[in-house]
Amino acid sequence: MHLYIHIPFCRANCSYCNFYFSVNRRHEGRFFGALLAELRQRKDEIAGYGPLQTVYLGGGTPSLARTEHLETLFAKIRKTFSPAAGVEITLEANPDDITPGRLDLWKKLGINRLSVGIQSFRQQDLDLMRRSHTAEQSRRALDWIRRAGYRNVTVDLIYGIPGMNMTDWEEQLDIFLDYGFPHLSAYALTVEPDTLLDRQVKAGKVVMPDDEVYEAHFFLLRDKMLLAGFEHYEISNFARPGWYSRHNSAYWESKPYVGLGPSAHSYDGRNLRRWNLANLHRYIRGLEKAEPYYETEVLSPADRYNEYIMTRLRTTRGVDETVIERHFADFYGDFVRQAQRLKARGDVCKQGNFWTICPGALFRSDGIIAEMFLVE
Repeated sequence: MHLYIHIPFCRANCSYCNFYFSVNRRHEGRFFGALLAELRQRKDEIAGYGPLQTVYLGGGTPSLARTEHLETLFAKIRKTFSPAAGVEITLEANPDDITPGRLDLWKKLGINRLSVGIQSFRQQDLDLMRRSHTAEQSRRALDWIRRAGYRNVTVDLIYGIPGMNMTDWEEQLDIFLDYGFPHLSAYALTVEPDTLLDRQVKAGKVVMPDDEVYEAHFFLLRDKMLLAGFEHYEISNFARPGWYSRHNSAYWESKPYVGLGPSAHSYDGRNLRRWNLANLHRYIRGLEKAEPYYETEVLSPADRYNEYIMTRLRTTRGVDETVIERHFADFYGDFVRQAQRLKARGDVCKQGNFWTICPGALFRSDGIIAEMFLVE
């Protein structure tokens, strides 16, 4: 069983972010009360999937949460469920929230994996993206994490930032590698609708790089990480052998997961998807007053096929043709025709029963995946 908990509070509004969050922490206490209520309400559903294999606290900025709230939450989780031996418990943390004292507390709570939102070690990049921490805080936080004895650590970095050249990007990767952490998530800076960055670009205040710059950054990233002994196991994720994110891998492998908190999604591993409303007040009110706070969807066979294609083609494991033939027999002919066409074009490769995106085409993965979709 894989459990995701969305804690929506942030210090500031990053210019590029389109996740659900709130910079108003006035209702933090009521939120955690509602979160515990949802946990109680969905106890049987969660327990029905078996022992907890992973717990992931995302957001927002979970590292902002007050100590007493985290202590109560984890006590409830351990009392209600039976975590599996070696359960992976991840906390997303921003550098400006990290202190030696908090690191010790998180370890006592059982948190054994940290996902650190560095994004960039350059101050000008942090300023452009309106991050709440400084480059100095980034370095200091990673030093403290290493001294505290955390081994399972992943760092987030962003490439394709306006003004970042190839030398700048390579320096970012060198700094990360010097720390010796086993996992890196690297994302292209994307202009999402209705974000501050979107408005800045439309007003001409920020000029985004050309596609060629993004592509050059991506392949420098890939080449450098592979040379350093990392495996490129998902489009945006690199890990040393044995250090894959078990929680995120569950998403890509279509395993059941339950999401708690506003905007969190759940999936039963078959055809039922559920998501909580992306509204803090409606979420809290729904749990306090027994009002609707979530929606559900039953996936059609074509939806399930498209999700399988999307999640598996993002990974180095790829799409298993025998799974298509066995579970999506009605679409098997379409799959083979599309796969063969993309293979002839040099975009997908086949090894045994598995189809993957060819290394040279990885930067265009979104478009390639979309070409494999069924359109109802």
